[in-house]
Amino acid sequence: MGSLVPFTPAAELIGRFRKVEVSEATVRRVSESAGQAWVELQREEAEALELELKEAPEGPALQQLSVDGAMVPLLHGEWAEVKTLVIGTVEEPGLGGEVHARDLSYFSRMLDQQSFGRLATVETHRRGTERVCAVVDGAEWQQKFIDLHWPDAVRILEWCHAAEYLAKAGQAVFGTGTEEASEWLGIQLHQLKHGEPEEVLRSLRGLCLELAGGGEEGGEALRTVKNSLEYLKKRKGQIRYAEFQAQGYPIGSGAVESANKLVVEARLKGSGMHWPDRTWTPCWPCARWSVVAGGERLGLRSAAG
Repeated sequence: MGSLVPFTPAAELIGRFRKVEVSEATVRRVSESAGQAWVELQREEAEALELELKEAPEGPALQQLSVDGAMVPLLHGEWAEVKTLVIGTVEEPGLGGEVHARDLSYFSRMLDQQSFGRLATVETHRRGTERVCAVVDGAEWQQKFIDLHWPDAVRILEWCHAAEYLAKAGQAVFGTGTEEASEWLGIQLHQLKHGEPEEVLRSLRGLCLELAGGGEEGGEALRTVKNSLEYLKKRKGQIRYAEFQAQGYPIGSGAVESANKLVVEARLKGSGMHWPDRTWTPCWPCARWSVVAGGERLGLRSAAG
C-alpha cells in the first residue's frame, strides 16, 4: 500500500480491508525498510555481476527494451528526472499487424545516467541477451544506455516522437489546425510508416528551400522545419518503420510511457507533493511494485505527507 499511495491513506486502506489499525508512521517505516532491503540486494547483485562477469541466461527470441524519464517535483521549486527501464518479450503480430510486448519487467531510479545504467545491469542480465530491439525517443542518454547493455540492438526511434517532429514542421509552414497542415502531415506519416524515410526527408528539404526562397531565411518557420529535418536525418537508420514492421519489431514505447504515468507520476506527483532534494529510488521488479528511497536513509516524504 505504501508503494501505491501516500502513507496516510495507505494506513486507512489497510484498516478498511485488513481490519488492522496501523499508523502512518508504521506504514512509512515498514515501506522504507522493505524498500531499503530491496535496493541493497540489487546493489549487491550489480556489484557481483561486475566482478564475476557472469554470462547472461538465454532470453526469448526477441525482446523490446525501452527507457525514458519522468520529471518529479522536489522541494524549493526544483525538479528531477526518474529514469525507467522496461523490458518485454515481443509477441507475434496481431490483427492489423500490430506488435506488442508481454512479460514486462521494470527498473527505475532517480540517478545520473551512468549510475542508472550500472545498476540496471541486474535486470538486463536477468532477462537474457538474445535479439533485442530498443525503442526510445531519441535522447542522448538513452543511446548511451543501449551502448552499455545491448550495443548490437536494433535501434528504433519511437513512432510518435518522429511523428511529432513532422507535425511541428507542418504546423510551422501551413498553420496550426489548418486543412493544409493536416493533409501534408497525413501524406508524410503514411510515407514514413509504409514507405521510404528518404522521401519524407526530401519533402522537408523542399519546404526549407521554399521558405528560404521566400525571404524567410531567419524566420521561425524555417528554423522549425530545419530542426525537424536535422533531427530525423541524424536518425535515418532508426526511422525505417516499414522495414521494422516487416521484421516483426514494435515501433512504439507505450510500455515505458505508461510506467511513467501510472506508477512514477501517479505516486510522486500527487497534489501538493514535493520531495526532498536527495537521492532516492523508485523501484519495481517484474510485477512486484515497491516505491523506495536510497541514500543514507530513506525519505519518501512529501509536503503533502
